[in-house]
Amino acid sequence: MKSINRGKLKVDIIPKKKIVTVNIVLLLASFFLLFPIAILVPYNRLAVDDFCVGSKMQKLGLFGSQLDAYRTWSGRYFSFYIRGIVSTFSASNIINIYTLLLFLVVIFSIFVFFVYAEKIDKITALVSSLFLTGVLFYLTPNKPESWFWLSGSSTYLLPLALIMFSLTILGKEGTKKSDWILLLLLLFSASGANETVAFLLVITFFVVSLLTLVPFGKKLIYQKKRLLYLGFVISLISAIIVYKAPGNGVRGEYFEKVRVGPYVSFTRALYSGPATVLELIKENSLVILSTVLVLSLYTYRSKKNSTLGIESVALTIVVLILYSVLYAFVGEYSLGRIQPGRSHIILSFFVVVAVILISKVLSSSLVKLDSRLKNNILVSVALFTLFISMNAYNKMYRSVVSAINYSQHFDKAMEKIYAEVSAGNLDVAIDPLPSSGFLHGASLKEDPNDWVNMCVEDYVELSLDLPEKPKIYTEN
Repeated sequence: MKSINRGKLKVDIIPKKKIVTVNIVLLLASFFLLFPIAILVPYNRLAVDDFCVGSKMQKLGLFGSQLDAYRTWSGRYFSFYIRGIVSTFSASNIINIYTLLLFLVVIFSIFVFFVYAEKIDKITALVSSLFLTGVLFYLTPNKPESWFWLSGSSTYLLPLALIMFSLTILGKEGTKKSDWILLLLLLFSASGANETVAFLLVITFFVVSLLTLVPFGKKLIYQKKRLLYLGFVISLISAIIVYKAPGNGVRGEYFEKVRVGPYVSFTRALYSGPATVLELIKENSLVILSTVLVLSLYTYRSKKNSTLGIESVALTIVVLILYSVLYAFVGEYSLGRIQPGRSHIILSFFVVVAVILISKVLSSSLVKLDSRLKNNILVSVALFTLFISMNAYNKMYRSVVSAINYSQHFDKAMEKIYAEVSAGNLDVAIDPLPSSGFLHGASLKEDPNDWVNMCVEDYVELSLDLPEKPKIYTEN
C-alpha cells in the first residue's frame, strides 16, 4: 500500500486488487448481518395495535384518526400518521413495501452522511453504510418490535434514520434554501415520532447552539449557527406538541404509570441509563470492536483529520454516558422506570454514532503506521469481521425460521377468519399462533373481549362492512 502527501496529511493508497478483496469480504459480512431483515420483508404482517390504528383510520379517516389519537392516546403525531396510512391496507403488500423502504432509508441516510458530510468515496460509503445498518440491526435489543412491528418501527427506527439524514445537512459544506426546508421537515417528523427523541433533540440543539457563543464553538460550528438555531426552534415546537397531547395522560392512566418527581427520576437515571448502555456494549463487544476497526482502517482510510486528538475518544464516551442518562430520565419521569426494550434502539443508535466518532479519531492516530503493516491489518480485520458476522447470523437463524413459520400460520388464520365471516359465521375460533421470532406477533387470545382480539374484530368488521362485530378467539 503506497502513500502520498497532501499538504500536512498523508493519504494511504491501497492497491486496487486488495481493496476489491476487502470490499467483497465486507459485503459478505454485511450480507450475514442484513439477511434476517431482507428475508423477512415479504413475511412482515400487522400486529397487536396496528389493527386498532387501522380500524380508527377506516372509521374516522386520516386526519380524524390523527386527532382522535392525539386526544385519547399519544402525541406522537408523525408515528400515528405513518401507522394510519400503512395499517389501512393489510390485504395488500404495503406493509412489506414500508418495511423495505424503511430498511433502505436507514442505509441511504448513512450513505448520504458518509458521502456528503464526511467526503467518503461512494463505493466505500456504500459498503460502510450496508455494514453499519447490519450492525445497528444486530445491536438492537428488541428486533421484532423496533424493526418489524409497524407501531414500533415508525416510532423508534424511523426517527433515527431521519436524524442521520439531518446530520448530513448539518455536516456538509455550504447550505442552500432547500437545506433549510429539508432540515425543518426532517426534525419536525423525527421529533413527532417519539417523545424521547424530541426531548434529546431539544437538549442537543440547545447545548450546541450555546457553543456557537464561545471561542471553541465559534471555531468549529459558527458557520452553521443559523441551521442550529432553526434545529432548536423546530425541535422545541415539536416537543411541545408531543408532550402537551391530552392523550398522554389517558394512556398513562390506562397503563397505571407511576410517576415520581424530576429529582428522583434523574437520580434513578444516573444508574439505569449507563447500566443499560454498558450492558449493551458488553453483550456485543466483539461486533463493536470489529466495527471500530473497519471504520478506522477502511472507511476513514483517506480521511485523516489532524484536529481530532485521542482525548476526543474520552469525550465521546462521556457524551455517550450523558445521553444514556438523559434517555433514561425520560422513561423514569414518565413511566417510573426506564423505557421498554423496543425503545433501546435509541441507545444502540448512540453507540453506533460513538463508534463512528471514535473510529474517525483512531484513523488519525494510525496515520504514522507503516503502510504495508496497515494493509495487512485491514485484510485481517475484514476477515475477522466476516467471521464475527457469520457467528452473529448463526445466533439469529432460529428467530428467522420462527418468524417465517409464524407468518405462514398468521396468513392461514386470517384467511380462515375472512372466509368464515364472509360466509356468515361471526363466531370464529383459530389455532393459537406459534412463536413469532423476529416478527412481532398478533397475540390473539382465548378471550374474544381481550383488547387485541377486539382490535382485530373491529378491523375485520370494517374491512368487510359487516352488520355487526364478529367474535374471534384462539382455541386449543
